[in-house]
Amino acid sequence: MTKTKKNKQISYEEFNTVLNGLELLDIRLIESSSALIERGVDFTDLKVSFDNSSSYENIDSSTTRIIESFEVRIFQSKPAVDFVKITAKFRLSFASLHPFTEEFFLIYRDYSLKLNSWPYFREFVQSITNRMNIPPLTLPLFKPDSFDPPPARKAKDR
Repeated sequence: MTKTKKNKQISYEEFNTVLNGLELLDIRLIESSSALIERGVDFTDLKVSFDNSSSYENIDSSTTRIIESFEVRIFQSKPAVDFVKITAKFRLSFASLHPFTEEFFLIYRDYSLKLNSWPYFREFVQSITNRMNIPPLTLPLFKPDSFDPPPARKAKDR
């Protein structure tokens, strides 16, 4: 899988070069689970939490696969009871004209990746909660923070 390099940063230009050379080949749901607990839940005290993780693997010099895992929980805090828990793991396959590096991935993961994967998870959660015969949960849109060039490059780029 991936190892985190702490000191090296990718420039804004390098990031855009790799990004412009990416093509999404497919998205597949590779694992999922859902659970509904109906007993002992105070429906007036429900909260929602969300968790996400991702990793990548270069298959060869022009193909990269990303695993994107999501979890949403609807729960009450006192006493701690999960009402609904839904997990899904997607595999996204990309063709790349340029090397897909750890430095690229760390930025791509935070700003662009979910623009591709999040709509699939949103639909999955809405469909599963509907099938649980509870009010369908519609997750919000994913809105990345605006991407700024790395600090070392800002002054030069202006």
